[in-house]
Amino acid sequence: ASLKKQDGEASEWCKGLKDAFSILESDFETYDSDGNGRVDLAEIVKGGKVLGGREDRLDFISRMQHNLMKVDLDRSGDLDFWQFCFLAFLMTMDGSYNDLVLHTKDATIVKKSMIGVQQL
Repeated sequence: ASLKKQDGEASEWCKGLKDAFSILESDFETYDSDGNGRVDLAEIVKGGKVLGGREDRLDFISRMQHNLMKVDLDRSGDLDFWQFCFLAFLMTMDGSYNDLVLHTKDATIVKKSMIGVQQL
């Protein structure tokens, strides 16, 4: 079903967005291995499941580092939950979201919602 931006909180789009944030929150907590409410490159690399060999892992690390620099607006070197959501949005827009959440079975819900946000 396509997400429609009508009927307020009762809309399918709003329900999909709430589901997406719930999934993103779970993903964020998975990456936040030290429980400080922030994730950094090391935690994402450690928590990420990269298919392939060493070159694929280096490519993943390089892309993550580049994307983290884009969304780390306060230049703290790590991301809070909302910056992590921004990271998910950017990676959805460039087609690399699955690299971030390979372990998430509900990635499609997040991608649909992020695409819906982009279309606003």
